[in-house]
Amino acid sequence: MHRVVFARRARLWLRNQTEYLLGRGPSAAEHLAERIDTAVRLLSRFPHSGALGPTPGTRRLVAVPYVLTYREATPDVIVILDIRHGRQRGALPPEELG
Repeated sequence: MHRVVFARRARLWLRNQTEYLLGRGPSAAEHLAERIDTAVRLLSRFPHSGALGPTPGTRRLVAVPYVLTYREATPDVIVILDIRHGRQRGALPPEELG
């Protein structure tokens, strides 16, 4: 099993999105939490399950409607670099991925 951690950017997005969705209704925020939790569990067991990302060394996992960009930081640690809704703009430039 791999340990899955969130980069600062992904943590901020998740917090902001959760707050926004809570304002629209608790079920929307719960749906987000369920999708992210499922993705984290999948990545912890199968770190190469996402498609190769546009930035070298990254992968993308689709957890409809969200897209998680991640990388393998060490052989046992996966870092989720970015989370986006599928309708948001695509890949971040390498300098923004950290």
